[in-house]
Amino acid sequence: MGNGVGIIISIFLLIMIFIVFLISQDIIVFAKEPDLKASLGERFTLTEDHSVMIEDEDLEMKIVEFIYSPCPKGEDCLWSGLRVTLEFTKDGEEMSKNFESKKDFRFVFDYKVIMIDTDYDTYVDLKVEKVD
Repeated sequence: MGNGVGIIISIFLLIMIFIVFLISQDIIVFAKEPDLKASLGERFTLTEDHSVMIEDEDLEMKIVEFIYSPCPKGEDCLWSGLRVTLEFTKDGEEMSKNFESKKDFRFVFDYKVIMIDTDYDTYVDLKVEKVD
C-alpha cells in the first residue's frame, strides 16, 4: 500500500512539472481579461502588452506589432515603413487590421476604428464608432 501512494505522488508531480513546462512555453495560455475599458466614441490610448474592451459591445482589441522603419529622406520607397497592426475579437471571432498613417481608419465587424495618433513604437490613440 505504501508503494501505491508513492507511485501516485510521483505521477502527480510529473504531471505538474509537465503542466508548468507547457505554460512556460506558451503552449497553454490562460485567457487574460482586458486591462482597459473604453466607450464608443471615446478616445483612448493602447500600449503593447495591453488590451482594451469596448464597454457594452463585447469588442476587444490589442496591438499585434509596431513597425517603425521609415523611408530614408531623399529615397523613393514603395511604402512608408510605418504601421500598427491591431487584433480585434468579437463574439469569439478574430481579425487583424493594419493602420499605416495617423487619422487612418478601418472597418472592423460593425465598427469604424480610427487611429488618431501613434509614435509607431510604444502607443496608439484610437477611437471606435458604431457603424449604422
